[in-house]
Amino acid sequence: MTPQLASRVLFVSGQDGGTRRYRCYHPQEQLEQLGIAAGFREAACFRLLADALDYDIFILHRVPYTDLIGQLLELAHQRGKMALFETDDLIFEPDLVQYDGYYRSLPLIEAPEYVRKVYRHLKTLERCDYALTTTGYLAKALRRHHQRVFISRNALSSEFVRLAEEARRHKVKRPDDRVVLGYVSGSTSHDQDFMTVSNALLHIMNKYPQVELRIIGSLNLGERFAPVQQRIRTTPLIPWQDVPRESQTIDINLAPLEQDNPFCQSKSEVKYIEAGILGIPTVASRTEAFEFAIRPGETSFLANDTHEWIECLELLIRDPDRRIAVGEAARSDVLQNYTPHVRGQQFSQLLQDFMTQHQPDSVLEQEQIERRVIAHLSDILGELTLPHDSSDPPRPLDDTLWRRRYLSEGRDELVALAQRRRRLLTWLQNRAGQAMRLARGLAGTRQA
Repeated sequence: MTPQLASRVLFVSGQDGGTRRYRCYHPQEQLEQLGIAAGFREAACFRLLADALDYDIFILHRVPYTDLIGQLLELAHQRGKMALFETDDLIFEPDLVQYDGYYRSLPLIEAPEYVRKVYRHLKTLERCDYALTTTGYLAKALRRHHQRVFISRNALSSEFVRLAEEARRHKVKRPDDRVVLGYVSGSTSHDQDFMTVSNALLHIMNKYPQVELRIIGSLNLGERFAPVQQRIRTTPLIPWQDVPRESQTIDINLAPLEQDNPFCQSKSEVKYIEAGILGIPTVASRTEAFEFAIRPGETSFLANDTHEWIECLELLIRDPDRRIAVGEAARSDVLQNYTPHVRGQQFSQLLQDFMTQHQPDSVLEQEQIERRVIAHLSDILGELTLPHDSSDPPRPLDDTLWRRRYLSEGRDELVALAQRRRRLLTWLQNRAGQAMRLARGLAGTRQA
């Protein structure tokens, strides 16, 4: 049995979308199912300063460095707590941004800011105690900057598993011999990935008239697919909750990636597990993550070039029984290795090992750190004071900021500070109004 982790864990995210779901919400659920307290914050949320006193482990998911993050890390280290930089993409290597499909899609004017963000990711990484990631390939890349790197593989959420079960119960058997190849695109940056299998797909669709192509999400197929356009069905990007239902129309899942692209080599096996839970076999590019996850010919297939893609697809198209058997094997594999309970046990053990091994430097007294937090919050409260309308009361801070004794004692000081600033602002506005009236009066006198 996994030992109970007594520490409180806070996930801090600097990137939304599917990556936040898999790397923050899913592990948060995994820990909570084991009775471990786990919270979540946006990377720009000022409440992080109070959280620095309430949590023991800070997992910074794709968080670029800012003054606020620097203060959080400083306070955490002063308390002897540990911080982990967490990433599921190659977002910390400025020299490799040209391989990022998203970067390549940016307008020229936005590219420099993206590169600066990559440098800020690297700065956060270098200031954390550990690095946490999804694949062996990424772990190797991270070790060039950080010695203590660990892998925690992606997993499905309980809700996705439930929705997959529901979709399977309502699946309608197809009355004809059609075979649907499917590609689920999570973003607009996968055009080049898909083009790596375009020759194989066109060959298959020309040879087998019963084969159709289903695209879910954003993808530019180009003119090459025009001759088979009548057998292609596209659906715009959909919420993740709809993916199981929509994917159930697919017979063979496609997971192509650029082979000579380090950014693509960093990707995890999510496409395999999302199809596998539905009993759908996958043909995937031979990357580290898919090689780790897939037992070729048993739970799905791996392909390295056009010839291998055609070979794998033809095998599944021609043999419906094999197709079903491989899909069911994939489903069993996902249920055994990629559910919240299984991954939660592994993740909890990993964090427990961190806590056991962690040897902090000198730890400041709690009272010293509390005073620093109050000082930081005082500055923030000043920034939150609304300057445009002096009749409005100060913006209230979230009640969670006052849970602890030090904040209760410091509240009067913070409120008094806000009131003084508001009185000064009101006085300045009144003086400005008087000056304006005086100026108008003088102007009228001159005209007379």
